[in-house]
Amino acid sequence: MEDKKMTENLSEEENQHLEELLDDSGDFDAFKEENEEPEEVSDGFVDDMFEMKYKDKVIVKQDREKKYSMIPKLTQQFRFCGNPFRIDCYKGCDFGCKYCFANASNLLGRKGWQTGDIAQLERFMARALEKDSEGNYVYETNSLSMECIRHRVPFHCGGLSDPFQDREWELGVTYRLLQLSRKYNYPIVFSTKGIIKDPKYWEVMDPKIHAFQLSIISKDTEFLQKYETNTASAEERLAFARELHSKGFWTGIRIQPCIDLQKALELVEDISGDVDYITVEHLKIDVGNPCMQVLFKEQIESGDYKRISTMLFEMKAEKKIRDIEAIKKVSKCKIGVGDNDLHYLSDTDCCCGIDTMGENFDNWIKYNMTYFSHHKDVDKRCLWSPKQSCRECFFKGSFGSKVDLNELKDIDFRQYVEEYCRRHPDFMGRVDSYKFDLFDGFGED
Repeated sequence: MEDKKMTENLSEEENQHLEELLDDSGDFDAFKEENEEPEEVSDGFVDDMFEMKYKDKVIVKQDREKKYSMIPKLTQQFRFCGNPFRIDCYKGCDFGCKYCFANASNLLGRKGWQTGDIAQLERFMARALEKDSEGNYVYETNSLSMECIRHRVPFHCGGLSDPFQDREWELGVTYRLLQLSRKYNYPIVFSTKGIIKDPKYWEVMDPKIHAFQLSIISKDTEFLQKYETNTASAEERLAFARELHSKGFWTGIRIQPCIDLQKALELVEDISGDVDYITVEHLKIDVGNPCMQVLFKEQIESGDYKRISTMLFEMKAEKKIRDIEAIKKVSKCKIGVGDNDLHYLSDTDCCCGIDTMGENFDNWIKYNMTYFSHHKDVDKRCLWSPKQSCRECFFKGSFGSKVDLNELKDIDFRQYVEEYCRRHPDFMGRVDSYKFDLFDGFGED
C-alpha cells in the first residue's frame, strides 16, 4: 500500500510528521512504541489484522501479509474424484517433501508463503448459508463454490499444503477452520503429515464431521528422511493415527507416493488393523525438477517406468497392478487406488474412502468416472451435480492446444465428466467406449 493512499486523510502538517516517523523501507516499526501491538484473539492466536492510528485517526487498516484466498474451489479432478472440493489454510508448506508435486513444480513458491484468509471464509460461509424466516437462502448466487457449500459437499483440506504444518501452531488458521466447521456442522476431510501438538485442538475436533488421512510412505523413519524433511517421524504419525481411531475419528492412511513396495507392505501389515482405510498411489517423477531427476534416477532407468508427458514419468500399469494386488493380500482394511488409470481397482466407490466416512459426508460428489466404473447401470439423472459453470476449475491448456479457454464461457459439469469417460474407457476397466448423451466434446482426442 502506498504512503499517499495511507495518509490522504491527514493534513499537510500531519503528513510531514508522519513521514519523519516512517522508515525508508515503508515498514511501520516506528509506530510500534506509540500504538498497540496486534490484539490477541480469544483462541490465543495473534490476529493478523491491525490498525495504525495517528492522532486518533485511522491511517491504515490492512493484513500483516498478503492473504491466501480460502474460498473453497472445485478442482478439475471432479471428472474422476468424489472429493474434489479443495480448501487450503496456507500457501506453501514447511515440510519440504522432495517427491511433492506442488513443491517440485514450484507451484506454491512463486510468490512466497502466505497465510489463509480465514476471515474471508467466515464471511463467505455466512453469506452462503444465511436463510430467511421461511427457510429460503437470502442471497441468490451464480457461484460454483457457494452452490457446493449449500449442497454440503465436504471440504478436502490439505490438497496443496499441510493444514498441520509448523506455522499452524503460531497462526492457528486450521484451528479457526475447525471452529467454523463446528459452527455450521460442516464436514471436512483433512490430509496431513502432521500431528496435533496442542491439546486444545482435540476440544474443537468432532469425529462426526472431521475425518483424517495421514500421509506416510513407510514405517521406517530412516527411509522417510531420504525423501522428507521436517516431518513428524514414522512412529509419531502412526501413534497419532491410532489415537485418532481410538477416539472415534475416521482415520485413513495415504501411501502417496508408493516408492518401495516392500516398505509399503511393512507399513500396511503394521497399521491396517488400526485404521479405516488405506489409499495407495504410485510415484510420478517430474524430470523437469533437477532434484527429482537425481533422486529417482534408478526408478527412471529401471524399465518399470514410462514417460506419460514431456516432463512426467509414471510406473507402468502392469507393475502398479501387481503392487496393488500384493498390498490387498496383507491388508486388514479396505484399499483405495489413487492412480488415475486404476481408480476402478479401489475397494469402494472413491479412492480416498469418503464413501465410508459416515452420514455427514454422504454428499460427496458421485457423478464421476470412478463411481460409474463401480455402478455401470446407475441412473445418472438421480445423481446430484453442480448446475453452475465449471469454467473456473480449468486453466490454459486443460483442453489441448486447439481450444482457447477464453472462448469457453461455460463448461457444463456433466458434459465434461462424460467427455472424460468417453476418452478413457480403459480408466474404468473397460475396453469399449462408455456411452453417454451425445456431446461434441472439448479439444483433441
